[in-house]
Amino acid sequence: MLINKIIEFEKVENRAVIINYNTKLVTTLALLSAIKYAEMPVLLIDCESTDGSFEHFSTLMETHDFDLMSAPLKTHGDTLDWIFKHIPADNVLAIDSDLEILSSD
Repeated sequence: MLINKIIEFEKVENRAVIINYNTKLVTTLALLSAIKYAEMPVLLIDCESTDGSFEHFSTLMETHDFDLMSAPLKTHGDTLDWIFKHIPADNVLAIDSDLEILSSD
């Protein structure tokens, strides 16, 4: 689902979050592995990418179940602070955009 504001989410116990900035290819690997193995809703946040990332992930939403939103580009720490402060979830799994999850273990 395309989300405009992080507060639009229903509160859940667990949510995985991936932050993307101009790394659509490696972020795609992180995203697809999270969808397959994380066993929780996945949110991809694109931070003002200029490499066509947002369009790429919008198209990927047609065949894969994850949430997508855009956010202003800030320092990584500021973005993480904003997420942890506002996301309606008891637990947040922060996934680096260059990480591949290999199993549900």
